[in-house]
Amino acid sequence: MRFLTTLFETFDDAARAIRALKAICIAEADISFVTRCIKGAFSATSQAGKTKGTNAAEQLQDLHAGVGVMNIPGIGPAAVAGKIARQIADTEKSDGAETCLVSVLMTHGLEEREANIHAECIRQGDTLLVVRLDDDRQQDIETTCSLFSRVDVEKRFAAFAASGWFRFDIKSALPAC
Repeated sequence: MRFLTTLFETFDDAARAIRALKAICIAEADISFVTRCIKGAFSATSQAGKTKGTNAAEQLQDLHAGVGVMNIPGIGPAAVAGKIARQIADTEKSDGAETCLVSVLMTHGLEEREANIHAECIRQGDTLLVVRLDDDRQQDIETTCSLFSRVDVEKRFAAFAASGWFRFDIKSALPAC
């Protein structure tokens, strides 16, 4: 099984990508996300176009029925949806908190270096989006996600490295959202 694993600087961009993926009939079961910070002006309009209240939980539920909040080692409380939520919980139990998120990201096709960068990006407030790739829809999925502002992982790594960072550390202080 292959995955598209990408990062967005804001949850709004990830939410728009999720809505666009659903609009091209990508099943909700094939979409997962993790976000620590819901920054930006998260749209108060549901997928059906009905105005919703300002309740973030209600808006998240409207975006993905499987959303929940979990405490991820090194990330803290995060909104998590899709199969990745169960994988994080299972991996924390079996492998321990120290490697939990990085291990899960590696099961989604990321090399260890990339998984550490992605985990740190989530810790810094970016939103991770994971979509299961179906061979006949891969191009549609990649094109749809590219329409929204994504994080340049190599530039982000260079910025992290310049500050002395070398890997995701669950003991690092969480930055403000």
